Amino acid sequence: MADKAKVTTKVNSFEDVQRSLQEVEKSINQISDSVNVKAEGQVGDIKGKTGDIRTTQNSDKTFTFEVRTSGGWKAPYLGDSSIKFKDKESSFSQNQKKSIDELEVEDTSKGTTKAKHIAYDEKADKFILPRPDFDSGWYTWDLTEHNASADLPLKIAHPLNVLPTLIIGYYAPNQATDSVTWFTQIKNGRGYSYDNGIGVYVDKDRCYFYGGQVNSLVGASGPPSLTSTIGTDVFDDGSVKVLLWK
Repeated sequence: MADKAKVTTKVNSFEDVQRSLQEVEKSINQISDSVNVKAEGQVGDIKGKTGDIRTTQNSDKTFTFEVRTSGGWKAPYLGDSSIKFKDKESSFSQNQKKSIDELEVEDTSKGTTKAKHIAYDEKADKFILPRPDFDSGWYTWDLTEHNASADLPLKIAHPLNVLPTLIIGYYAPNQATDSVTWFTQIKNGRGYSYDNGIGVYVDKDRCYFYGGQVNSLVGASGPPSLTSTIGTDVFDDGSVKVLLWK
């Protein structure tokens, strides 16, 4: 490609105008040939002049932008990874808002942890409590095995390896782990006396559930939606779980 396009400024005839236009056309075509290389085509590395650019298609259907230098064709890198062009996301996928529940489902299917880093639910337009760093799931609770007098707590290992900043324990009275329909929050103590209630305590590696010497819970028989009689029932067994945040 010529360094500069030469255009005759002194016009004496129509032929002078024609020659100048041909010179401009030639230069434009040379520029076009330098930058408009078919991405799917095979372009030899020995072709091209310094300053030429091209886009080549890779085997994984992505594209790479390259520049011709005195040392050959060069592609941009970020660290040790080449920069590749992929399909642009549609405006629908870019603007689609997802709830925290939808993100959790997506994490489960993809093996990601995006939901754990979210403190604002875009779809619900509100701030939320971040997902716990540890969810024990439901464990069977038998008061006779874990009451305080026996000093044999239910132990659940956790992977945090630090003292958590927030602990929330739950007790589902007289319900199996696979059929929990209602539960109450453990208030981290043994109820109104040493004899009643459940306490959950945590160190860097484990959670410990202790029950009262007599009952796990003294209180209502369940939520109003589940029972017509709100009495002062007592409960011993059931299921427990704990949530931890670093």
